[in-house]
Amino acid sequence: LDGTTITKYPRTTIFTAAGCASNNSTKSNPGLQADLLGDWREEVIFRTSDNTRLRIYTTDIPTVYRIPCL
Repeated sequence: LDGTTITKYPRTTIFTAAGCASNNSTKSNPGLQADLLGDWREEVIFRTSDNTRLRIYTTDIPTVYRIPCL
């Protein structure tokens, strides 16, 4: 995760959040990166470049893994 781009090794871009901006000019953090939906996969939140909206990005690929919890 670098700025508004998600890459995987070796430097392959897999997602770019167009129209969004990152926080902290030197670190380029998203607003939040966490498991928000409780499905054991991470979502990312960015603010739009004009600071009027938040965007939540998640995957649309189903998982075959099930992790039971209490």
